Amino acid sequence: MISRLTIAFLFCSLSVLAFAQKAQTDKYAIVARFISYGAGVPRNKPIMEFVGSFQKKYKTKKIQVDTIGPRGREGEYGLGFYLRELSASQKKSFVQQIKKVTKQTGDRGEIQYEENVSADDANIPGRGKPQTIKIE
Repeated sequence: MISRLTIAFLFCSLSVLAFAQKAQTDKYAIVARFISYGAGVPRNKPIMEFVGSFQKKYKTKKIQVDTIGPRGREGEYGLGFYLRELSASQKKSFVQQIKKVTKQTGDRGEIQYEENVSADDANIPGRGKPQTIKIE
């Protein structure tokens, strides 16, 4: 009887720990949001070029990017980066450097950055899950 209770308690404890760990890791380290002010969104080319050059410079694994959206009538969307592929120092460097990336001259709209975004908060209900792409 005691051994069954002990086993049941262990399974419950492990499931709670696993759920808590998943909740902590389901945050994007940074999300780049492409915002429109009535005239369309900027292109994501500067961000994608930055990610490619960061991978080359630091010789990292392929960085996963989630496309979040579209949102609104003008196709506003975001690019979410978990950065699980990077070490803590690389992750910090990536976040600091990507915030310096701006839209290309002539592009309309704006690029805004937000750190530590919950994956649930990044989605809009009824729009489905983010699409995952890998930067080659």
